[in-house]
Amino acid sequence: MAFEPYPAAAVQPRAVWVLLPPGYDRSSERFPVIYMQDGQNLFDASTANFGVEWAIDETMVRLISAGEIRPAIIVGIESSTKRFEEYMPKKAASGDIVTTGVDGYPTFRTEDLIADQYLDFVVDELK
Repeated sequence: MAFEPYPAAAVQPRAVWVLLPPGYDRSSERFPVIYMQDGQNLFDASTANFGVEWAIDETMVRLISAGEIRPAIIVGIESSTKRFEEYMPKKAASGDIVTTGVDGYPTFRTEDLIADQYLDFVVDELK
């Protein structure tokens, strides 16, 4: 199921996808929850960057059916236009400028990093 856009106070609103494990609707069991970043890539090539999905839904069903993992709920969180700023914690930065380390990608001012706000969104708003 998809929530588009999921409202957020701490960061930009974004789409959130939820994958329920097989048998969820017939169970009273509590399931662990796995939160995954770049949610647009997890389940569907039509929403995935570069048109290639990560096939998390098919992989989960296969692993659960084989008894290799226990059933879990997957929450896919779409990355925003501030992806790097949301994922890079200020505490890990040294200096005033942060780089991705990839040629051709922009640098960012440390003061613009908002990973703490993103964490607040995941822990306090989404969870």
